[in-house]
Parts: sequence; structure tokens; C-alpha cells
Amino acid sequence: MNKYIFAILSTTMLIACVGTKGLKSVESKSISDILNFAHSNSADVDWFSAQMKGKAHLNNTISHSISAQVRMRFDSLIWISVSAPLGIEALRISISPDSIKLINRINKTYFTEDIRSITNRYNLHLTYHDLQSILLGGHFFNIKGFKLISTNNDYVLSSISDTMSYKLRISEEYLPLEIIAFNGDSNSFKLNYSNFLKVQDEWFPMNTELRVSSHTTSLNLMYSYSKIVINRPRKTKFSIPSTYVPI
Repeated sequence: MNKYIFAILSTTMLIACVGTKGLKSVESKSISDILNFAHSNSADVDWFSAQMKGKAHLNNTISHSISAQVRMRFDSLIWISVSAPLGIEALRISISPDSIKLINRINKTYFTEDIRSITNRYNLHLTYHDLQSILLGGHFFNIKGFKLISTNNDYVLSSISDTMSYKLRISEEYLPLEIIAFNGDSNSFKLNYSNFLKVQDEWFPMNTELRVSSHTTSLNLMYSYSKIVINRPRKTKFSIPSTYVPI
């Protein structure tokens, strides 16, 4: 997972909540079993929508409250509408597998850019599929060489190479609790999930905390979900008014 969150998150966004798919339970503690059962507990949905509330700190600045609607069509589109006080839309964001678009209703501006350009600019790397996995409460590690370093209560897996180190903590019920990654460029990524609940047979974390930093950017984002709806198509309209100017 040589990837990290990028500056688009500074515009404020993102995740979890409620309903009947049983948790997996096996006696084996092999690494392959742990990862396979964690993967089988990951949410499998075509559509996802929720109300998100939380707080964000960018580059150690003052906390910003977040209130947003999140809508996702799996492997296709992430649509986010961020509200200002009194419920007025301030930002609308559309993220596809290869591009990011944003409308700022407050100052009547917009931008469109490909994901790779943004991640290179801020030295914070994240693909569309990583962001999608975070929103759905997944662990998204796709690397080999994990070692099991603890089996007391939770499963703790680690992997260390010359340039990267990873830690993945999974509950006894095979749900991801903590994801940590560091590399030699002083980039770090830490993600914590808690209070998993079911929504129509799928598991989502009620609370999420994300911390990302590089030598140029730091982000601390805490959020929770309410009013989760899955597998029901939602409108994801995104059009740039002709009077808006590019950033």
C-alpha cells in the first residue's frame, strides 16, 4: 500500500453505520486465514450513501467542522457535497478512478485535475480504490511478507522492507481496527476504525480517525456516519456553472 491521502481531503470530506451478515470465526491463526477472513468481512456493495459529520485539522490549523453527504458507486464514482452553516452547500466534489473535480459555491470557482498530478504535487499518494476502501471500512493491504506479531485478543500483522513498514491490527471477529504505514520519505499514514455495525448484512465502522503526514502536508480527520443506505442508486449530478472561474 505505497499510497497516502492527498490534499483534496483538505476541502473536507468523508464515512459509517447500521443492520445482518454474520461475523466469520475460525480457530486457525495463520496469516492467510486472518487476511482472507478479514477480506470476506469487507463491505460488498454497488451503491453507498451516508450523512457524515466530523472535524478536520490541516497542517495543524484550527479545527474545521465537517457536515457532508457521501455517495458512492462502487469502482466508478465518489460524490461528496459539503455543507456550510444553515445547510447551504459550500463544496461539491466528484472523484472518479482517474480525475478529481471540485466546485466551490462560496467563491464561485472550480477545478478539475487528474489524481496523479495532485498526488505528485503534494507528495501524498492515494488511488481512487484506496479512498473507496477507506470510505467502506476496508484494510486494502495488498502486499506479501506479513508476520504475525501478536495473538492476544487482536491479530497484529507487520511487514518491514528497506523503504516501508506496515502494521495491520484486526479484531478477533476479523474486522480491521488499525492501519499504519511509514516510508523513508517521512510519509506516514494511520487509520483507526471503531464500533462496527451492520447495514443490511454489511459491516461498516461507526467512527473513523485518519492521520496523514508528509514533509509538506499533515491531515487529521475524525468522522462518523449516520443514515447509511446501500445498494440504492442516488443522484450524483456534477455540472460546472458557466459563470464560475477556474482556480
